[in-house]
Amino acid sequence: MRAQALRGFESHPLRTMFYYVYILQSQKNNSLYIGCTTDLRNRVKEHNLGESKATKPLRPYKLIFMEEES
Repeated sequence: MRAQALRGFESHPLRTMFYYVYILQSQKNNSLYIGCTTDLRNRVKEHNLGESKATKPLRPYKLIFMEEES
């Protein structure tokens, strides 16, 4: 039964979802913010546009570290 459930699965490539762990540094007071996302470029942009309540008061931010995980 298990083999039946997987039939046809081998013809579809597996998609690997990448996650990014990142650290931003406030250019206002040098504080750090740690986060994770699947779209790093967009997430940093959102932080700097003030779309995150947690980081809005201390913008702008500079990305100082990122690591990609799958």
